[in-house]
Amino acid sequence: MRVLLIFLLIGLVAAVPGKRSKSRRDTTTPASLHSRKLYLNPLYAEFDEPSKTTIDDLYRLKNLRVLEFYQALNELYLTGGFEKSGTINKIILSQPEIPNDTFHLLIRTLRRTRDELKEGDASLEELNTQLEGTTDSELTQKLLKAVKLAVRNATKTTDAEETSWLQKISKIDLNSVEDLKALNEGNGEDAKLLTDLLEQLKAKLDSGDFKKISSATQNAFYTGVGGVDDVKATVVAGARLVYNMGLENGKEQCVKLKNAVSTDVKFYKRLDWAMDIVKKLNRSDEETGRPGYSYIFESFFDDVAPEGQLIFSPSKLLKIRTMLPLLKDLESVEDLELLMKMLRSVTKDKYRIREHKKLFDSLQDDDKVLEILNEKFELILEDKTTAILYRNILETIAGISVDSAYFNRYVKSVKSITDLEDPKKFLNNIIAASELTRDSKWRDIFQSISAAFEIDKEAQPEVIAPFKELNSTVTGSYQEVFLAMKMLLDGSDSSEQIEAKCQFIDQFFTGLKQRDTVVGAIGIQVEKIHDWTDSTKYIDALVEVLKAADSFKNLNRLLDFHAKYTTVDQKPEESMDLIDNFIIYLEQSSRWNRKNSICGKRKNNSAGVQFFENLENPSLWLI
Repeated sequence: MRVLLIFLLIGLVAAVPGKRSKSRRDTTTPASLHSRKLYLNPLYAEFDEPSKTTIDDLYRLKNLRVLEFYQALNELYLTGGFEKSGTINKIILSQPEIPNDTFHLLIRTLRRTRDELKEGDASLEELNTQLEGTTDSELTQKLLKAVKLAVRNATKTTDAEETSWLQKISKIDLNSVEDLKALNEGNGEDAKLLTDLLEQLKAKLDSGDFKKISSATQNAFYTGVGGVDDVKATVVAGARLVYNMGLENGKEQCVKLKNAVSTDVKFYKRLDWAMDIVKKLNRSDEETGRPGYSYIFESFFDDVAPEGQLIFSPSKLLKIRTMLPLLKDLESVEDLELLMKMLRSVTKDKYRIREHKKLFDSLQDDDKVLEILNEKFELILEDKTTAILYRNILETIAGISVDSAYFNRYVKSVKSITDLEDPKKFLNNIIAASELTRDSKWRDIFQSISAAFEIDKEAQPEVIAPFKELNSTVTGSYQEVFLAMKMLLDGSDSSEQIEAKCQFIDQFFTGLKQRDTVVGAIGIQVEKIHDWTDSTKYIDALVEVLKAADSFKNLNRLLDFHAKYTTVDQKPEESMDLIDNFIIYLEQSSRWNRKNSICGKRKNNSAGVQFFENLENPSLWLI
């Protein structure tokens, strides 16, 4: 009986795009199909139920981190980990056996190597260190050599990067003013090496430029930048800012970073969220060349972001085929205030079940929908086309709402957008970003919006400033700008140290006659750094796959399950659809998603339990 009632209440109310008959409509849409399912979970989900055989085999993996593995596997597909030959994951899987200590060594080495590349360093120092320290293990040596070759091939670099001027000077023990004084006195091997390196550099540069960078570098040790590693990182970060934003914008971005850190000591978390947005929406429009992430930064930081809770918060586990038509319908509404009047009325009125079903059933008649909406909600709609649009929006929201609480959250989301100065621009930007997700899935856009909300949450203007106006100041890569900021943050104990780094960047780069020559002579291949990072981005996902598995044996068990149930041979896009569907199934389950504790019996009435109680007592039914 309960299933029948839910079908009557929600199952018939779904948006139907395209042409419609003049009277009754076909209501078999994705929204209506999935709205018939019941889940006592905190997030309403769209997915196909796994077969009994699949679930039986899944429970054989009950002690493994299956959800985390699949989330990382999805990223591995999205970042091209299966597209190219010679990728590290293929090297790993070709091994007959990998002992646990080697497996975990590999995870650490890959993570640190990837961090080096993100910092603009292709010397592969971590890999070389591990190769030197594992001479007793032939298997480990063979594996690490293959990994090193794969990185070299992907980044199109050679071992020459290990012997650049910057790498040589990094070997000098120079971490304090006392070390600097000792070097200036000419004592020891380090002093001789420094003299030789400076002579080599002097021969390549304009004399004025050489004096300038020498003076700036020496001052850096006295003004609190840090040791030689800090100075090196600051020069690389400064070069990346200048290359991707120009000199003045780059210097200003550094000052914004200092102000943000002095206001929010956990600013690094906001920076991580910003980099996550760039990662997920990095596709560009074919006509304009504009990347998807730029629409999010414009809507949330250049303009005023929606206030209150995360918009469309219940939609996390929905599909883009459901959400995009709703966004487009909302964008096409001329009078959003009038639409809100109808939606608010629905949330406030209390219908008996029979009346509720009767209302939505009557709206299926295209010829009567104008009259019914105007009469029921005291609207002033003038034409049938607008009335049908309002009906579609109402039905779509009802169709994706498992109960009144979910319906209210969607209505509040529409309200927060309506309250913006330019709601149509906001909706246009979200639509544009949605069409530039990596795999045409809603997950990327939802998580990007969530990240933007986290950045903006309880933030002072100084904290938001580093993310504002990037569309007009960044001429290169957002990712490079954020990675440069992260380099400046790493190892900094205070905003004062970041301020010293900003002053060093100013003194080092301002007024150089031959800036590109200086940067190249030092050994910073700033024009190639983005390619190094981009060509190895799949390593981040691979590291998470290996961490989720925790051993080579578990990795093979998880991959065997993937091959059996979520793989279509030679069709990666279809495999990704299966993976996406399976992730949604796992995420909505408290058995597989440890964060999803709102499932089954709970102390306070859950959304699902409250929904059933509303059905038992029609007078409580809110929508």
